[in-house]
Amino acid sequence: MLEVLLFDVQSKPKPGESVPAFSTRVRKVPRRTYGRLYVGRDGTLLFGYRRLLVGPEKKVPVGKASSFEVGQGIFFPSVIEPIESAGKHRVVFRLLPTHRGAEESVRSCLELAQVRDVRFSKGLRSFWAS
Repeated sequence: MLEVLLFDVQSKPKPGESVPAFSTRVRKVPRRTYGRLYVGRDGTLLFGYRRLLVGPEKKVPVGKASSFEVGQGIFFPSVIEPIESAGKHRVVFRLLPTHRGAEESVRSCLELAQVRDVRFSKGLRSFWAS
């Protein structure tokens, strides 16, 4: 991770590609599960993962892709779900540090609503919590 921060390594996904991510709060998926985010044909955001990185891939529907956003974080971006009534957000997935600076590419690849700056909204507590 240090080389990513020092040498500004970026990975820009192209439309139609999947985006690697770690889960934080997704239905019955354990926290910090590594997998890939996809967009289904009907516009649903899907999380595909393999148990212990082997075996058949399980795809879990997360929700309508257009209801999620990309959050620009201090160390890495995340996929967030806005909570309109409170003006806050909930982190659903943590993306890899190589996607830092390529948030707009991730947004267009996954057909998410927008990119939001969340670097200082919750501070470092949210980084250590999930």
